[in-house]
Amino acid sequence: MNYNDIIEKSIRDIENIEFNDMPSLDLYMDQVTTYLNEKFEITKRYDDDKLLTKTMINNYAKSHLLPPPEKKKYNNEHIITLSLIYFFKNVLSISDVSTLLKPLTDNHFKDDDVSMKDISHLLLDHTHNTENTNSILNEVKNELEYYDNLYDDNDYLKLFGIIFSLNYDVFIKKTIMEKLIDVIKQKNEEVDGKKKSDKKK
Repeated sequence: MNYNDIIEKSIRDIENIEFNDMPSLDLYMDQVTTYLNEKFEITKRYDDDKLLTKTMINNYAKSHLLPPPEKKKYNNEHIITLSLIYFFKNVLSISDVSTLLKPLTDNHFKDDDVSMKDISHLLLDHTHNTENTNSILNEVKNELEYYDNLYDDNDYLKLFGIIFSLNYDVFIKKTIMEKLIDVIKQKNEEVDGKKKSDKKK
């Protein structure tokens, strides 16, 4: 398998993760971990990787990152929230993930007007497109062509160069995300401060 095939397969596998097949019934913890681990299994690096465990989910609930279950059962909105946590925590700190998701769960959990399901579908529809795939593939092809010319038969230096370039891109995007999350954090603090001020009156 060549480099382009690896990138293309990775993108295709992630894009094929289906979110329209949510369970119609609420689930207990064991069912949630089984469902989500099967759904995200394709993203595992090693067979024994733990994607989402009971301990993780309990910690998310205790820290108010995840709304608490109702009578020990988790609904579709819990599943969507856990899915978003999984995706974001692979790039951002859990503190940043909490800042990012708090307004979403505060304002749209059990919101009939703009539901979590509507939001998740909108996000996926926007990101799951061929332009996104082609953009990444073209980036890798350009990097490969550059390092092919530079290092001829040294596969390690070619791969190192490609990985460095991709990582640099992620680093820049991660930095931008952190700056934007700081804006959300400031807004959250302003909202919390206003609530405390209103209680004192």
